[in-house]
Amino acid sequence: MPLSFPSIVLPPLQNEWLYWSLMNGLPALIATVAFFTWPSFDRFAWDVLDRRSGIFLGTGFLLRAALFAHVILAHSWGKIRWLVWGNAVFAAVLLGVTLVYGDFFKWSRAIAIIWLFLYIEEPVWMFTLVPQAQAAAGADIVPGAALLPITQIVLFAEALFMLVVSVYLFYLNHIANPIWPWRADLVSARIMAGFTLAWAAWAPTLALAPSWSEARAGLLINIIWLAATFTSVFVFQSLFDLRQRNTRIYVGVIALWLVLLGAVFVLQGM
Repeated sequence: MPLSFPSIVLPPLQNEWLYWSLMNGLPALIATVAFFTWPSFDRFAWDVLDRRSGIFLGTGFLLRAALFAHVILAHSWGKIRWLVWGNAVFAAVLLGVTLVYGDFFKWSRAIAIIWLFLYIEEPVWMFTLVPQAQAAAGADIVPGAALLPITQIVLFAEALFMLVVSVYLFYLNHIANPIWPWRADLVSARIMAGFTLAWAAWAPTLALAPSWSEARAGLLINIIWLAATFTSVFVFQSLFDLRQRNTRIYVGVIALWLVLLGAVFVLQGM
């Protein structure tokens, strides 16, 4: 017999969430297409010196576009509350890298100015919207089954793994023989760490979600990002040498997390 849950109608999100999502989601979508299809787009807000870094950034901005699309399609605060702190971490990393390594940015390019504006605007605007959304929803949650212990374990493990990867990327330029399959330039490596560090915050937030209904979309976006990163290696196989041990480790680790997250996603839906 299927489980039934009490019918709770949460208030809809205010329209400003839509405007916030469009303002930040459209640039993310444009960046995704540009990094994948236009190699010279590596002359970005800074010079992305390795094409593979640009491809990784492309998959990261695909993740961002999916995130904002989710906010547009969400019907209530309960469906998006999980993304707040991870999003703040992401924006803080990108803004921090921009300010600390400002000498590497090409401020004569309009895209560098747009980049700086977006990563000041996005978190500030988001945090002005959160209190009203929280107050409107109150203590109500989206009805649904609780997360399985195995789902929580996998998400907490992912958080720890992503934290380790983030630290590794921050210090990549100091490592003599890196495991990472390419030598990313200093700024690109730290920007790439912003995506993994965001998941170090998002994953435990999802693990602690009060219901599967609230966590489901976040886990799906996680899978989409990993699947895009995995697929990019084969789409751009002329750039990734699968005969190289480090590249095989990179692909294998991504595949492992895809299997783990895909398995718990299926188990939760049964």
